[in-house]
Amino acid sequence: LEFFTSPNECRKHKTEELQLVCKDCDNMLVCRKCVTEIHERQGHNIWKINDIFEAEKEKFQVQVRELMDHKKKIHQVYESAEREKERIKVNRDAVKLDIKEYFEELRRAINEREAKLMEEVEKHI
Repeated sequence: LEFFTSPNECRKHKTEELQLVCKDCDNMLVCRKCVTEIHERQGHNIWKINDIFEAEKEKFQVQVRELMDHKKKIHQVYESAEREKERIKVNRDAVKLDIKEYFEELRRAINEREAKLMEEVEKHI
């Protein structure tokens, strides 16, 4: 018959709702009569369910705010890394262009020198 009782109903005191929590009994849900008959006599720490809910809700909200702060910092680091990656890419492209231009100039200079030497050979022979 106990299986058919409401989840909010005390098994011992059928007319009482479970509105309190005994911290000393592993957070056991208890009714007001259980508190006065058993738990208060033993000096147990009794909390209202709503008070526990509010305390846990506040802890949760603090954790959510901390996570959002971490998310924001991670996003900032990611954005910074993306900007640095783009800056490195631009620098790489500039260095490649400088190398290409340098070797084109070297080839031009070598070709000019070759042409002058060939011209001198033709003049003297």
